[in-house]
Amino acid sequence: MSLAYAWRVRHNRGATCETIQKRAEPGGSNSYTNIISDLIRNPKGGVAKHIARVRENNVCTSIIVVAELRYGCCAKGGSKRLLEAVERLLGELDVLSLEAPADAEYGRIRAELERKGSPIRGNDLLIAAHALSIEATMVTANVAEFARVDGLNVQNWLS
Repeated sequence: MSLAYAWRVRHNRGATCETIQKRAEPGGSNSYTNIISDLIRNPKGGVAKHIARVRENNVCTSIIVVAELRYGCCAKGGSKRLLEAVERLLGELDVLSLEAPADAEYGRIRAELERKGSPIRGNDLLIAAHALSIEATMVTANVAEFARVDGLNVQNWLS
C-alpha cells in the first residue's frame, strides 16, 4: 500500500498527497498507504527522516487513504496492535476530506487515461485527483501508477 496524502495542507493549495505536501513550502508531499505503512513499521526510518526534513506540519493524508488503511486492518483479521498503531499515526496527521474541485479532476484524469488505454485503479484515481485539486505532491512507492497522471508531482520516499 502507498502512503498517499501525508502532508498537512490546512486547506492551502500545494500540499503533498499520499503524502501531500504544500506547494507554498517546497518539498511537501502526499503519501499513499505504502508510505504510511512503512512509517508504522519503521517509525525512525527513511520516511520519518523525509517528514522531519519537510516538517511534519506540511504533511497530510486523504480520507481515501485512511479508508484503505482501515480496510487493511480489517483484512488482516482485525489485529488490535495494528489498529492501535494506525490510530496513533492518524491522530498525528491532518486527514483531508474529498471536496470539489477533486471531482472535476477525477473526471478529466479518468477520461484522459482511458483515451490513452492506461487507466489506473479507482482509489488511486481518486487520490491522484485529490492531490491535483490541491496542487499537492504525491508521495508513494507506486510511482509507475501515479506517473501516468499528467501534472501530478510524484515522489518515492522509500527509494
